Amino acid sequence: PDDCSTNATNPSQVGLVSSTGCNIGVPTETIIRPSQTPCGKVKQKFVDTRIKDQFNSLNKQENFQKNHEVGFYEKATIVNGSITQSFISASGPPCSHHVDLPSVSTGITGFGHTHNDYTCKGEGNILVPSPKDIMVFLFKMVKQAGNVYGDYSKAYYFTVTSGGSYMLQYTGSTAPQDLSFDIKKLNKIYDNIFKRITQSDGTISQNDAEKTFARFLKQNVNIDGLEVYKVTADTAEKMEYDPNTKTLVKIPCP
Repeated sequence: PDDCSTNATNPSQVGLVSSTGCNIGVPTETIIRPSQTPCGKVKQKFVDTRIKDQFNSLNKQENFQKNHEVGFYEKATIVNGSITQSFISASGPPCSHHVDLPSVSTGITGFGHTHNDYTCKGEGNILVPSPKDIMVFLFKMVKQAGNVYGDYSKAYYFTVTSGGSYMLQYTGSTAPQDLSFDIKKLNKIYDNIFKRITQSDGTISQNDAEKTFARFLKQNVNIDGLEVYKVTADTAEKMEYDPNTKTLVKIPCP
């Protein structure tokens, strides 16, 4: 939990961040817990050492060199009114681009997986989340987090790559609306825009990949409350495309 049990001792401290990471409020007010902000909820995932350990186990160069993806999922189970979580390792078949979840997704609120550097044909992979990643997160993790916890922000989805790791989060207080996506159309749009930024040697600059993905998320998926963060086990920054300046904005989480 956040160590936010004390208030500011004098007005000059108001607006600062304490050594424990708390937002300092006025002396007579309760300090706002940073874990209740969108950034705080992202970083709070890594406070759970079980999630952090699973993330770290994926974030290894040896995994990025494999010919298949590896991952894990978190499953919540309600027994006698209490919720317990279990973490299950998963792996895709050789030369595949996916990690299959169980056919029954009840209680699965979190998921993490790798994107390999290269396909079995030696072609470079796209090292940011795919349309399928987004759909699985919205249709499975977010839905199950609402069912189990009554809190959609409990859901998470990691895409871990050698170019960086990315976490999808949903901040809405109600279920995502208008999920009538044509996945084939989304895949075609995604493939086309990434082909346009592929260099002559078949590689894609990671900065270009991040900007293109953030734009795709805003313009083509366009779900209120759906956010993407670039994360490590200790840091996070929100990635957002600015249509006015046509740039990628990265906002570090305190």
